[in-house]
Amino acid sequence: MPINFPTGPTLNQTYTDNSSGANKTWKWNGTAWAIQALTATLNPLRTTTIADGTTIAINCDTTDLAIQVNTQATGTLTVSAPTGNPVDGQRLTFRITSTNVQTFSWNAIFGGSADMTIPTTTTGGGKEDYIGFIYDSVSVKWHLVAKSFGY
Repeated sequence: MPINFPTGPTLNQTYTDNSSGANKTWKWNGTAWAIQALTATLNPLRTTTIADGTTIAINCDTTDLAIQVNTQATGTLTVSAPTGNPVDGQRLTFRITSTNVQTFSWNAIFGGSADMTIPTTTTGGGKEDYIGFIYDSVSVKWHLVAKSFGY
C-alpha cells in the first residue's frame, strides 16, 4: 500500500504513517521523505545497594538490581516481599556477596519452578551469587528464571 505523503512539505516537516500499524515517522529533508532516525532514551538499570544485615528489603519501583555485601556470621538471610507496584514481566535481580554461608528465608511471593528450585543458601567465602526473577501479574509472584552462584 503506497504512503500518501503531504504535498508541498517544508524542510524538517514530519509525517507519521500509521496505515500499516508500523508507526513510522518520516521527515522531509528538502529533497525527499526519509525515515526519521529513532532517538530513544534507554532507561538505565536501577541499582540499589542493600545495607549489610540479615534482611533484604527493596522497593521494586526503584530497583532492578539489588546488591548486598553480607558480612554477617553464618545464619539466616531473609528476603522480604518487595514494596512498590510491580508490572507484568518486570525483572528483579539480586547480587549477594556473602562472607559466610547464609540460609535464605524467601517471602512466599518468590517462587521457583519444577526445574529450577529457589536457592536455599548462599555460596559464602566472599563469592558473588546472582538470583533473577520476573514478575507474573496473573499469579502475583516473582518467578525464578535465573541463578548463577560462586563468582
